[in-house]
Amino acid sequence: MTTRRARGASLRSGRTVLAGIVGLGLLLGAAACTSSSTDAASSSSSSSSSSGVTSSTESGPGEATQLTDPSSSYERSAPTVPSDGAPASTAGPSSDATPTTPSAPPVSTSGPVPTSGDINQVVPEREIPTNSAVQLDGTADFGDKILARLTDVKAIDATARVPGEISGAALAVTVEIENTSSDPIGLDSVTVNMTGADDVPAPPVTTDPASPLSGTLMPGEKKSGVYVFTIPADSRGSVGVTVLYSAGAPIVLFQGNAGG
Repeated sequence: MTTRRARGASLRSGRTVLAGIVGLGLLLGAAACTSSSTDAASSSSSSSSSSGVTSSTESGPGEATQLTDPSSSYERSAPTVPSDGAPASTAGPSSDATPTTPSAPPVSTSGPVPTSGDINQVVPEREIPTNSAVQLDGTADFGDKILARLTDVKAIDATARVPGEISGAALAVTVEIENTSSDPIGLDSVTVNMTGADDVPAPPVTTDPASPLSGTLMPGEKKSGVYVFTIPADSRGSVGVTVLYSAGAPIVLFQGNAGG
C-alpha cells in the first residue's frame, strides 16, 4: 500500500517537472519570436529611413530645399554687390569654370573713308602720246631704255580662223623688243596695229605664223613676236605700224613702203 502511494507521488512529481520544462520551452520560443519580430521591425524601419533619404536626395529641387537650412541656402545664393557699381553676380566660385580668353579690341575705323566712283561718273580719257615716226627698218625708243624694231615684214596669204577675221593677202610683221634697262618688264600687254593707205586700219588675223609677245623680258634680253594683218597689195605703199608695250609708256610708230 505504502509502495503504491510512493509510486503515485513520484509520477505526479515527474509530471510536474515535465510540465515545467514544457512551459519553459514555450516561454523561450515566445521570447525568440518576439526578438525576431523586433529585429524585423527595426530592419524595416531602417530600410524605410534609407529609402526616405534616398528618395529625398533624388527628389526634385522643391523637396531638396525642404531638407536644407534656409539660412545657409540664402547665404550661398545671395548676390554679391561689387564696390565699383558693376551688376551683381549670383554665381559663386566654381572649380569647374572654364577660363575665358579676352576678346581682341575692336579695330579702329576712325579717319576718312576713301570714296569710289559710280556708274554716272565720267572718267576723262587719258591720251597716250605717240613718238615721232621711224622707218620700217629703224629702231624706236619707248624711253627708259626699252627699244623696238621690225625685224621682218613678209607678204603671205592668210586664212581666217575665228569670226570677224578676213582671209586674203596679208603681211606678217615680226616685232622685236629689247630691254636695256636694269628692271624686268612685262610683255603680256603688248599691242600692235597696222594701217594702210589713207590710214585705213588693217584687220588682224590669228592664223599662222601669228605668235604674239608674252611673258617677262629680263634686263639685257630681246624677244620677238609675229603679228599678221590682212591688207591688199595696193595699200602697202605707205603703211604704219604702231607698238605699245605699257600704258605708262608712249606709242612708237614705224612708217614706210611694205612692197607692192
